[in-house]
Amino acid sequence: MPTATSVQSTRFINGALIAALVVWLLDGTAAVIQTSFRADRVFKYVASSITGNAAFADGGGFIVLGLFLHFLVAFGWSLVFFWSYPRFSLLQGNRWLTGCLYGVIVWAAMRFLIVPLTRAPQGLSQRRAR
Repeated sequence: MPTATSVQSTRFINGALIAALVVWLLDGTAAVIQTSFRADRVFKYVASSITGNAAFADGGGFIVLGLFLHFLVAFGWSLVFFWSYPRFSLLQGNRWLTGCLYGVIVWAAMRFLIVPLTRAPQGLSQRRAR
């Protein structure tokens, strides 16, 4: 017989996993559309966050790595949200507004804090994708 804690943990992980899959798909699709459908460049750029410029070499391995890293980031942010939501009453008001504001916070954190700390070439995401 599962305990209440194990059921809550399973629901927490499942919810975050589903949210991460949706975010991964929608955010990845938006990035590909914004770069004139150059999915290879988008996900090689993501892979370059840990491999540097080597990710732009030919090879599908870097694309797969970029897809995987993109999912890990989406899953991490989803876990943060699923952990925060029940703990902060401020988040529990308007779901649409909360979701939009959380999206802006995640974008700003990634754009101005996290990505600059990686090995990804700065300012190349738009130039390389064209």
